[in-house]
Amino acid sequence: MHALSSPTIHQFAVDCTPGDGITNGMLLTRKLLRLAGVRSDIYCAGIADSLRGDVLPMLDYVPGSADALFVHHGISNSHENWLRQLPDAKFMVFHNITPGELFPADHPIQPMLAHGWEQVDSWRAWLKGSIADSRQNLDELLQRGYDPLHTAEIPLLVDLERLAPGAVKP
Repeated sequence: MHALSSPTIHQFAVDCTPGDGITNGMLLTRKLLRLAGVRSDIYCAGIADSLRGDVLPMLDYVPGSADALFVHHGISNSHENWLRQLPDAKFMVFHNITPGELFPADHPIQPMLAHGWEQVDSWRAWLKGSIADSRQNLDELLQRGYDPLHTAEIPLLVDLERLAPGAVKP
């Protein structure tokens, strides 16, 4: 932790889109962290226009600025080299990857799904720990050799205030 300052936990995802489950989870996580006095921002490579300003561009991230960086993973991540080089402690938030057999064998998503699973397997080497958003995802990580002492289940978060009638939605 940075001396004499509140802790900082930032989040990263490849893309941020309104209504997307990973994006909604990141927004609620940031809200909860901030309510707890933790400095927290969200950084993404691709940001929907309606989220610009609320979500920051990946290239604005200051290496070493966080005590922890949560890296959300749900498909292939083309920014792995950039992430690996960051000095921050990195924790994967695993949202699972859609099984390839749910798509035709020649579907263009197949290479992204396969690469995402390859990354799940190889990232063990450089992550400080992992968070699974369900028991099923925790079991998947443990079966793939993740250390149970550095892997935890934190169930999927839903911001009920955003679902209330008349709620302001980012």
